[in-house]
Amino acid sequence: MIELFPTQIGTYNINLDKELVNLVMNDYQISPIGILNGSKSSYGITNTKFLNDKRLKNLLDEIYSKLNDYTNQLSLVPLDISGSWFNEMDDGGNVKLHRHEGSVISGALYFNLSNNPSPIKFKNPLIPYKMMELYTGNSNYHQTIDVYEGLLILFPSWLEHETLPQSGKRCVISFNTLHQGATIDNII
Repeated sequence: MIELFPTQIGTYNINLDKELVNLVMNDYQISPIGILNGSKSSYGITNTKFLNDKRLKNLLDEIYSKLNDYTNQLSLVPLDISGSWFNEMDDGGNVKLHRHEGSVISGALYFNLSNNPSPIKFKNPLIPYKMMELYTGNSNYHQTIDVYEGLLILFPSWLEHETLPQSGKRCVISFNTLHQGATIDNII
């Protein structure tokens, strides 16, 4: 078997100063948004630049280190983080299936998780092209990745993903990227 056109997902461990991150989060407004069920987000409320807070410089530097490793492995040109935010999910909260428009690579850093957090679930992008195939077993329609505190997942922004309802609470710091020096306005 030769595996053609795989989708590479990067997973990295990040050292978190939970006390500092919680302190910074307290300075940001959060509210419900349509893509989240039973959850709140800082997305779009402030300027969607959560990771640019000066107090998070060490965290941002570590994330850039992992992002640079991932892009180097994929032979992509360097990327800048173009937006960042955090989502807080309550018991039973989940994220609906979506992708990140206007971004090259997206990231999710798992933070403040209760026991047995729901995994992130990625939808196989080839399913629309396999319209006549019937399967006897696992169709590989979705792939899940178990999450834990300090896990950073990097993935192509076009890759649709979701989470099932969360057992307990969970917080995720997310971000999007663009090619260095690019903005959404000068790309579109």
